[in-house]
Amino acid sequence: GASVLMSSAPVQYVVGVIPHSYRQSADFSYLTGINQPGVSMLLERPGTDERHTYTIFVPDHNANEDRWNGWKINCETALSKFKADEALTMSELPGRVRSIVNEIHPSSSNNGTVWDSTGRNTLHYEQGGEGSPGVKQV
Repeated sequence: GASVLMSSAPVQYVVGVIPHSYRQSADFSYLTGINQPGVSMLLERPGTDERHTYTIFVPDHNANEDRWNGWKINCETALSKFKADEALTMSELPGRVRSIVNEIHPSSSNNGTVWDSTGRNTLHYEQGGEGSPGVKQV
């Protein structure tokens, strides 16, 4: 099987809290059609057959941020408009990454690193004792 995790482009700021006009990553936009920051996409092909699953991770709801920055994509929209097989919130992403890594490396502990085919370290996932788990690109 294989899995691909891709995130939308980050917001770039001129100074402090003043953002540039948002420009989505061309690859992310082409694959998903989504033109908003804070979204990730996971493509999974569990076996050797042609079937795959397409999951969109949307920002957790934040009424204050929506008030200032406008409406953000939600799970219902990800399923209906962007035709995802599954839609989850970003807070569920670290758990999903851990479960994928645990399927590949069942003996891995709570902390680990994911490597790409060139041997370059591309993703580090962590589960903290206190606070929420995190996933970060390195």
